[in-house]
Amino acid sequence: MLYKNVHGGKWRKKIIRGIVMVTTWALWNTRNVEIFQDKDTKIMEVVAEVKSRSFLWLKNRSKFKCIDWKDWAIYPLYMCI
Repeated sequence: MLYKNVHGGKWRKKIIRGIVMVTTWALWNTRNVEIFQDKDTKIMEVVAEVKSRSFLWLKNRSKFKCIDWKDWAIYPLYMCI
């Protein structure tokens, strides 16, 4: 478990865990689209999906209500420093 090896506080570990879960879902979903719908997906589309979904997850499901999309898009862990 990657998130268990992260140094830092409880919230940093939860954020990493959420990003890992969103990444896993995005890869699984992309695989299904490519197999069942015969569509090619660019890596940058998957990265954008992970960034946007993890931002929305964190913004709506945590105490970090003041996170900003501009900062998140550049460096997703900026609030954990």
